[in-house]
Amino acid sequence: MNKYYNLLLTLCSVLVFSVAVTAQKSFSPSDYQRADSLTDLFGKSVYHAVQGINWDDNNQYFWYSTHTPEGKEFWVVYAEKLKKEKLFETGKLVQQLSDIMKKPIKNEDFPPVNGTLSADSKLFAFQVDTILFEWNRLKNSLKKTGTKPKNKPEGYWGERAEDHTGPPVKSPDGKWYAFIRENNVFIKDTAGKNQVQLSFDGSVGEYYAAELYWSPDSQKLAGTKVRAEIPHYIYFVESSPSDQLQPKLQKR
Repeated sequence: MNKYYNLLLTLCSVLVFSVAVTAQKSFSPSDYQRADSLTDLFGKSVYHAVQGINWDDNNQYFWYSTHTPEGKEFWVVYAEKLKKEKLFETGKLVQQLSDIMKKPIKNEDFPPVNGTLSADSKLFAFQVDTILFEWNRLKNSLKKTGTKPKNKPEGYWGERAEDHTGPPVKSPDGKWYAFIRENNVFIKDTAGKNQVQLSFDGSVGEYYAAELYWSPDSQKLAGTKVRAEIPHYIYFVESSPSDQLQPKLQKR
């Protein structure tokens, strides 16, 4: 009994020692890259999982993508009809898309944005980068329909908007500008004359925001008075900063 107990104790000591040595090791960028690669390695081994469900505006159908051994597939499901069918043959669409954009696009990297299906289900419209496309599901043909700026990424919810300053706001009749100066509201005519101060109680601690609103008849002006608050930060630990190997403390 003592023999097995001593063996177990020895193994535990070796394990604790190895963990301690590992904890003191200085990791290299390649170590972090190998760790990050595990997500892609295992993610690509899961097939037929539903990804990116997109409902239409009237909630009549939704489309989604799946990863298969042959590549990415897209499906559309008609809720009321309880019917499911392929949205398109990804290989055919991606080939035509590559020809139009004059650069190779892989099946697994195809990223349709703002995809919508026409009422008769014949056309599928989507966006790639800044280009708008339309896929004819009956003819299996793709054409470019225009351009559109990319959607702005959603901002971090903890960020504070800068509302102290902003451009002058022109009245609907085009005769006046409203603006903020020294924390108060002013107006002036478009010629730069007849400047009038409308508020006098603005201060650094309680200021008027630069976002001002004219009434449709240009007779009234609405604004917001803001009581300044002390910023409350949330602290994060960045595990793999780009400029150093050790974790870094960040505040938001």
